[in-house]
Amino acid sequence: MIINPGFETDEAWQIPDTDYPAGYSTAYAHNGLRSMRLGIPSGAPRFSFSSAQQTVEIPAGATQADLSFYYLPFMSGDAYDSLYFCVLRASDNAILQCDFWTAFSPAWTPRTYDLRAYAGMPIKVHFGVRNDDWDGISVAYLDDVELWVRW
Repeated sequence: MIINPGFETDEAWQIPDTDYPAGYSTAYAHNGLRSMRLGIPSGAPRFSFSSAQQTVEIPAGATQADLSFYYLPFMSGDAYDSLYFCVLRASDNAILQCDFWTAFSPAWTPRTYDLRAYAGMPIKVHFGVRNDDWDGISVAYLDDVELWVRW
C-alpha cells in the first residue's frame, strides 16, 4: 500500500518545507540504491524537523495493518535530538499517534506499528528527525517502508 517503499524514485513521498528538509539519499540504503535522509548529515547544529510523509488509506474492516520500516541512525548523543513516527489525519494534519525515540546504535534497525485503528480513514504516515540546535547534529536514513494489510 506504500508507493515507492524504497525511495528509488521521487514519487509519492511529500517532504514538508522546514529549516532543514529531508531528502532522497544515495549515502546509505538498506536495499536498492537510495533511502530517505531525515535530519542534518553535516555542518553546524540548528533547530529543525526533517520529515517525509505519504498519504494512505487502510480499507475499512482490515484485520491486519502493519507498517514496517528500517532506519539507520547517526545521533548526536544529545537527549533532545530524536527520531519520530507519527500518524496524522490526512484532512487536517491532526496528530492521531506520535512516537519519539532516541537511537544511538548506527545499524539498520526494523520497527513495526499496528495501524488497524485507522482503517477506513485517509491518514499520513509521517517520519522524521528533530534536531534541537545543541551539542551536535543528528541524522537517520529511512528505507523499506511497507504497509501489510489483510481484510
